[in-house]
Amino acid sequence: MERYFTIGGLARRTGLTVKTIRFYADRGIVPPTCRNAVGHRLYDDVALARLELVRTLRELGIDLPAIRKVVTREVPLPEVAAAHAEAVAVQIRILRLRVAAVHGGQVVRCSSGSESSWPWSKVQLSSNLPCNSSTSASRPRCARVSG
Repeated sequence: MERYFTIGGLARRTGLTVKTIRFYADRGIVPPTCRNAVGHRLYDDVALARLELVRTLRELGIDLPAIRKVVTREVPLPEVAAAHAEAVAVQIRILRLRVAAVHGGQVVRCSSGSESSWPWSKVQLSSNLPCNSSTSASRPRCARVSG
């Protein structure tokens, strides 16, 4: 005999909210398997697996239109995953360029040995500038260091 889950039971099993599951159902991403006599949505094990896939893909940052194409088998999962991985790689390269631009290609280290996250390369450094330190009494001094 096949088992069915209510939307609340599905929420408990997946860690998603009822509202989120309803949202996916209303958009046809994870439709209910059937409805009971009073019209409540019921889901089977296949729907549970599909919902877990959707949750995982969303956690990876894949958008709903791409997820819809995966679950409706319009596009294979490996193709979507490869495209997403390339997009993430591009974002990483952009962020690295931004960090390099902020630091002007130089690393700033405090006398304590930690690196400062302030854009020191944009200002004239002096021996009186404090690093990111929680104590004001004995703050370490910062200096430019070649990266």
